[in-house]
Amino acid sequence: MKENDNGKRPLIPEYTPEPYADLMKHCWSPDPTERPTAGELEKKFYDLSNSIQSNVEPLIGKEFSYEREVMWKTHLAELAKNPHPLKKSQNLLTSKRLDFSKQLLKSGMLK
Repeated sequence: MKENDNGKRPLIPEYTPEPYADLMKHCWSPDPTERPTAGELEKKFYDLSNSIQSNVEPLIGKEFSYEREVMWKTHLAELAKNPHPLKKSQNLLTSKRLDFSKQLLKSGMLK
């Protein structure tokens, strides 16, 4: 994505759990060799899940608390009601329906 080539990154919403935000930033490293591999990401998510379930690290549990989940869902519901127009960079990554029927009819390939 062109914007990311220039070092620009999307804003991380303030309600994003800190471990997720840290992981996102790690994935955005300008040096590809410093970015986590798929295996490292799997382990990180596994470790986060275990920390939350076993409550070994209370700060991580707090980041993924019920209150945070409610805040996240409330924000998503508000976005659904009042969607913001896509930025050009987001629009590039959005799937669009392609209809070639007119061209096929003109070319005689479709009758």
